[in-house]
Amino acid sequence: MLNQICWISLQPVADTVANAYSIDAALVNTISLVYMGVYLFMNFPSNYILDTYGCRVGILIGTLLTFAGMWVKCLVNQSFALCIVGQMISAMGQPFLTNAPAKVSALWFSEKGVSFPINDSLIRE
Repeated sequence: MLNQICWISLQPVADTVANAYSIDAALVNTISLVYMGVYLFMNFPSNYILDTYGCRVGILIGTLLTFAGMWVKCLVNQSFALCIVGQMISAMGQPFLTNAPAKVSALWFSEKGVSFPINDSLIRE
């Protein structure tokens, strides 16, 4: 949940941030697109780490990246570029967190527990 808050945190105050840094409000609004671009590059490494080292390590990496990115974004008073760097760091943690539930469900449930049994009497009617 915190990773997604970091993703969209500047959009409610985009006009204020744009005025403070004398930049276009569209630039502030497009900072959320960083998450989609970084996901493409981090999806495969995150799946590899989740499969190889387990869910605990993957979720810990995603949480630490989110935490580090949010701390860097706290330096927004120093430079807007630091805010973009923080957004990129948090975005690198997103695939670790969003890919983990599928891995957990694959490990938790057996093959018989994943799908519902089909009632043959309903098919014949």
